Amino acid sequence: MAERRAVRHLERVDWSPHPASPPDLERWPFTIPAVAELIRNEGLEIPPGVTFLIGENGTGKSTLIEALASVYPRAGFASPFTPSGPASEEDSELPRHLRARTHALASPPPDSS
Repeated sequence: MAERRAVRHLERVDWSPHPASPPDLERWPFTIPAVAELIRNEGLEIPPGVTFLIGENGTGKSTLIEALASVYPRAGFASPFTPSGPASEEDSELPRHLRARTHALASPPPDSS
């Protein structure tokens, strides 16, 4: 039997400020703690397995998850986090400044039984 190793598709999300519209780091959402830490670390490493984000209310957990979901690459799937129309005042500009780093997942080997 072949040995399985932990493989993850989304490996890292890099902080990559958009050159045409640089972020104002003194404004929301860049000032909330989770996002400010992502900026300080120049991204967020996504370890294999289950990842938990914990923290007090208002620390940016949901904002960060929504941004990660909107930059996660997928084909043939309409994401509720990717706006289809004009942006509203409530939409975060954070996804514009993030880049997902992924690992190409290979198809599992055919079952030889």
